[in-house]
Amino acid sequence: MATGLGWLTAGMLTVSAAYGFAAVLLADRLPQLSERVTAGGMPVRLVQSYVVFGLIGVAFVALGLSTLGVLPDPFARRPRARLVVLGALIGGFLIGRPYPLFDKLIEYAAQTGNPLYGAGVFILQSAGNLLVVAVLGGVLALVGRGGGRAWRPERVARAAGLALIALGTFLVVYWDLRVPSLFGYGWFPVMPWN
Repeated sequence: MATGLGWLTAGMLTVSAAYGFAAVLLADRLPQLSERVTAGGMPVRLVQSYVVFGLIGVAFVALGLSTLGVLPDPFARRPRARLVVLGALIGGFLIGRPYPLFDKLIEYAAQTGNPLYGAGVFILQSAGNLLVVAVLGGVLALVGRGGGRAWRPERVARAAGLALIALGTFLVVYWDLRVPSLFGYGWFPVMPWN
């Protein structure tokens, strides 16, 4: 598990560092820090979010389908490459994150004017997220040790494939259908309590 987590971390931290470096260089030209709106009234930072999260969602669905054997597996001979790509996709969540607290983090990093500092800030932010997931994974592994048959490799692969498809589908539906519909682009069902 530690080796797999290391490869996943390598992919995630590479994207995080690159984006932190670029965020400082681009500063207020970065869509996430832009207060501009597009001609249609949608904030530029949300356009960035739905493009980035939509692409990540499609990639997760494709990886899930290849894990289930529906699509050819591009990583069949390079299982470590799958972990690096998954880590890079997780690191990509920083690129689309439109939340105010995260915007403050980007603004702070950009104000320093130091791209290496920006890379370090984003690495720490991603490492903190990964630490929570690693602890949860460790707890689940300890709790599930006595399962034996429940954790057969084919069941784990099926569960992983279905989880990737579910996550990817959620990202596409939420960010590429629901969010644009709030600004009059397309349609998404609205519940009476909304």
